[in-house]
Amino acid sequence: MRPAKSPSSLAKMRAGLALVALLGFAPAVFAQVPPPQNLTIGFSSLNAAAVPLSGWLPAGIAVMLAAAGLVVLRRRTMHGGRLPGWVLVLVSGTTLALATGQRVISEAEALVGPTVITLNLSVSPASLNVAPFAPAFLNVVVTNITSQSVRIDSITLGSGTYALAASTCVVASVMAPGAQCTISLGVPA
Repeated sequence: MRPAKSPSSLAKMRAGLALVALLGFAPAVFAQVPPPQNLTIGFSSLNAAAVPLSGWLPAGIAVMLAAAGLVVLRRRTMHGGRLPGWVLVLVSGTTLALATGQRVISEAEALVGPTVITLNLSVSPASLNVAPFAPAFLNVVVTNITSQSVRIDSITLGSGTYALAASTCVVASVMAPGAQCTISLGVPA
């Protein structure tokens, strides 16, 4: 009977790297993510003739521009070359990044006092997950960004860390275009 071979140095190095990777990434994998707690505001327009546009409309336009740019790139002609296609692809990529809320430059801010978050009323119901901001005191500024007056139909806060502390947004109140109201959320003692 032959004795078992000892692992080679390459196998030992692989096992060591695997152990380091496991120990390095394990805390991030097992970190607990708080369950979502949504603040939802239902509202209706006072002008029934309006047709709301989806927030995905600019993204759809960007995808169409990208498709057109790719078609132009595939059909390279002697007259225009590839420049028009690359311009369309660049414009559509920028539009898509801006429409989906991607930031080109990140910011670092030191917050003192309550955190202020903006919730825009564009498509009803407007919703915001407030769980990532816990346990800080939170002020949610609700802004009517439509071109019409809207009536607030409902204000609901899902179960979670926060509780409603105070609000200038009142159910059945009417908000003119550009008007704002504030909902304050706090952690119960």
